[in-house]
Amino acid sequence: ALETVQPVQSWLDTLRTYAGCWITQDGASLKLISDKVGSVVATLSHASGQIKAISGLKKRGVQGVPTVLSVTYTDTSALPYKPGTATVYAAGVLAGTTPRRESTVSLPGISRYAQAMREAIERINKLSLNDLSFSLSVFDEALSLEVGDIVAVTHPIGLSAKQMRVQNITGEYGRFELGLVEYDPAVYLSLIHISEPTRPY
Repeated sequence: ALETVQPVQSWLDTLRTYAGCWITQDGASLKLISDKVGSVVATLSHASGQIKAISGLKKRGVQGVPTVLSVTYTDTSALPYKPGTATVYAAGVLAGTTPRRESTVSLPGISRYAQAMREAIERINKLSLNDLSFSLSVFDEALSLEVGDIVAVTHPIGLSAKQMRVQNITGEYGRFELGLVEYDPAVYLSLIHISEPTRPY
């Protein structure tokens, strides 16, 4: 229930978080695009002239990545309702061989432990596996793309058909800027894959 008065953008951010999706403008409407396993819909290559420039290449440092992630939720299994916590641990944390770096996310709109655990697993996987991001300046190839699409990028800096997820699209008149973040299907599994990406680079 949307029981309090908040700016529209605040409610959109809430809906986006709980639905696990991106929200984009589609004419006069808003479109919800599911954040899930997908397939490559386009290939962008520097050699073919599709890429004008690449910038903002960044890889997240491991020191800032949580190795223990907890999601707090509302436990409705018994009355009265009470706060519950679902916690996932990176490999080696419980054995003491991996440094313990904790992070907690509050999602009171979740009412089931299984959903809270799924959310925690996906979040810790994203933090550890989707750590590469950059921007691409491209030409009209971007006209067929939308936020959430997966593209394969090849560039002399060391990217060979690297799968990336489109996070945002800006620009016009034949030149567009794609904001991209690494895509790894292991993120969406029910296991914690915190050590190695599916497609190294």
